[in-house]
Amino acid sequence: MANQTRQYWQINTKLMAEGVNKAAQSARTEKDLKAALDPIFKKAYEHIGITADIVQYEKSTVLKARMDAVYGYLIIEYKRPGKLKSSRDIKQAELQLQKHLTEESLSHKPNDERFLEKAVGVAIDGHKLFFVRYSGTQPFISNPIPIEEAQKKLSPPKPVVEGFCRLGPYEIKEDSLANLLIFVRSVARLPLTADNLARVFGPHNLLARQAVLEIYFAAMRSQRFSKSSGTKTFYREWDRIFGVVYGENLKKVEKKATETAGIYGMPGGVRLKQLLFSIHTYYAFIMKIIAIELLALQKDQAVISFVKDLGNLDDDQLKNRLARLESGLDFNDRGVTNFLEANFFQWYLDAWSPALANVFRNIARSMAEFEPTTPILKPEWTLDLLKKLYELMIPKRLRHDLAEYHTPDWLARHLIQKSGYRGDTSTRFLDPSCGSGTFLIQAIQMVKDKMISKKNVEMGKVGQEILNNIVGFDLNPLAVLAARTNYLIAFSPFIPYVRPISIPVFLCDPVLTPTTYVRSGELNMNEVVFATTKTDYTFPLSMLNKEKMDRFTDLVDLAIQAKYDTLGFSNLLKKMMSAPEKDHDLLVKVFDQIAELERKGENGIWARYIKNAFAPVYMGKFDYVLGNPPWIRWGNLPGHYRKRTLDLWKSYGLFSHTGHETGSGGGEKNFSMLFTYACTDYFLDKSGVSGFVITIEAFKSKGAGEGFRGFELADEKIPLKMLSMEDMVDLKPFQAANKTSIFTMKKGEMTSYPVPVIQWKRKPGLGSIPMEWDLDHVKDGTTRQDLDAIPVDPKKSSSPWNWRG
Repeated sequence: MANQTRQYWQINTKLMAEGVNKAAQSARTEKDLKAALDPIFKKAYEHIGITADIVQYEKSTVLKARMDAVYGYLIIEYKRPGKLKSSRDIKQAELQLQKHLTEESLSHKPNDERFLEKAVGVAIDGHKLFFVRYSGTQPFISNPIPIEEAQKKLSPPKPVVEGFCRLGPYEIKEDSLANLLIFVRSVARLPLTADNLARVFGPHNLLARQAVLEIYFAAMRSQRFSKSSGTKTFYREWDRIFGVVYGENLKKVEKKATETAGIYGMPGGVRLKQLLFSIHTYYAFIMKIIAIELLALQKDQAVISFVKDLGNLDDDQLKNRLARLESGLDFNDRGVTNFLEANFFQWYLDAWSPALANVFRNIARSMAEFEPTTPILKPEWTLDLLKKLYELMIPKRLRHDLAEYHTPDWLARHLIQKSGYRGDTSTRFLDPSCGSGTFLIQAIQMVKDKMISKKNVEMGKVGQEILNNIVGFDLNPLAVLAARTNYLIAFSPFIPYVRPISIPVFLCDPVLTPTTYVRSGELNMNEVVFATTKTDYTFPLSMLNKEKMDRFTDLVDLAIQAKYDTLGFSNLLKKMMSAPEKDHDLLVKVFDQIAELERKGENGIWARYIKNAFAPVYMGKFDYVLGNPPWIRWGNLPGHYRKRTLDLWKSYGLFSHTGHETGSGGGEKNFSMLFTYACTDYFLDKSGVSGFVITIEAFKSKGAGEGFRGFELADEKIPLKMLSMEDMVDLKPFQAANKTSIFTMKKGEMTSYPVPVIQWKRKPGLGSIPMEWDLDHVKDGTTRQDLDAIPVDPKKSSSPWNWRG
């Protein structure tokens, strides 16, 4: 590898194309063309870090076929100028490359298929070129960037035939040569996979240990300061959300602090929450640079790699560069407007030190070894990439003690298929507890699968419909960042065709939306309030509108940056947003509250945080509402959250009305029950279908599940029809003892009995279901029995269910 490398966009591919075309005009034979083009390509390859000494000319495969030039995983076949004109000659050259790739893979056994997945074949005659690639799983393959102008409007996917796919032939121009350079670079760098990321950034690596240690010490130092700081502010709000997401009863979990610290090589005595906050900050930074590198690939020559030369900056220069990244400006430059909205994990800039500078410098240097085009070149390798990485960073026992169970890909896909969703881009899909984005990724994948059957695909239109109609909510700021990154990775084939991109994943509470907030026991119908650890923000009812909220938060950010005072903002607001005097005064007060935080050094997220919190109010209704809600018992919810949700539990009939249960919340009631009802009520359209992964106690328990089994939105008397339920208790899809079931139900129709039930059982000898298995593997390893569910007491429809054969 060369010491100094350039990206493909830093090479003058226009000049390169002119040189290739000129060489083709004077060449008469394949040998002439090879002699003329080889120096041009060598020079370009060396610029992107591929040194000439790795090339092998006239290399023989294990079966003695001769290849013109081999650069590791890249095989080039030169053809006489003009040879790639007829379809017959093109097909012959394609088959030749397939043969070379297959035979060359035999020398890489037992990793022969892995070689094929990474390798690229290129045929070139000086006027045209094409690529040959292999995929064992992906249903279609595309170029990293669009080559022909027509592709920007109509881009039919390339179906894989017997594992191989030809892309092209294309005229030799700037874009086709840029793709050649990307392919060359991709075969020389580490693919962006969970395993590779774990080897470089996982807790057993020195880089991770040093990073988490320094970040933890920085967080603890900031906590000890008596004065206000951005770090304190971000941590307090993160801690409040932590209590809602994971529950308050952490005595059992605290014991895992020493174990987790030991994995990162840290001494005993660490505090669990601060340690998790530090790991989250480290993990979040990795996600940010993965996303920014992917976007850098998609734009024009004016945008360069984020990690390029970052390791050579001094501490102050590095801080300024990272401050720009954390502000979101780098993402805005690349056409993504909201990637870092409500960014809790930028606090390290307030705690900056030489030690922290070294941490983030080393992370950037290590990321430079990865190939950011992997999500486009091999999308199957990056499916829910960050979920897998996170599972390697946080010990399994700790995640399970926190009731943090990531939904297996196969289970998400099965529930989506069961609901009736088929990847139609005009159909609206919501996961209100999206976590790292598993359900969203599967929905996007189903859209891409559906594209295969279409003759032509308008990539820009399909991409915009995905952004409009596949939406996620989550209350966990780390999960939101992971989901946005995973969403962007899954969306990568559409990135060149859509600008601007606003990723529809929002940091918000889908149960306690601003419209349902009750103050002093009364609901003020003219105001809505968003509560945080810092203060309550009161808005006029007229602000329950996406365009208005976007405009207002933009004006707040602008005024904060320009250091407007109250009068200055008031005048700006009158000029840009006309509103009644009372509404105007409330909005000015919100600005004053945020401006005061700015003066104290505690701002950075609040305007965009508020904007995200209001997303459930104005995102509209959905045809499908699916996901895996938090499984937290009532008694483990934070006290303030129990108090604020109490009326909701009662309004949906989820409390028993006798004795102790009315006051205590029924003891064993699970938050997933309230979550299911609230999200079905708020977000599901008439006749829409909701479906969730939920504890089977919702269907079998006596007191706790009776209200849930009423299957009615009580206040409005809207019936809910239970369509089906699947008993997965024996299957244990989360590799834990939680009693798993899934169900689907339809809004606006009555439940009638019996309800269809499918009971899953593992086949004899099968242990736990590996998380990486796909749905077909799971079905092969299990049996499924069709049963019927009926209430135990025929006179009481809400009584526990019993299923029969």
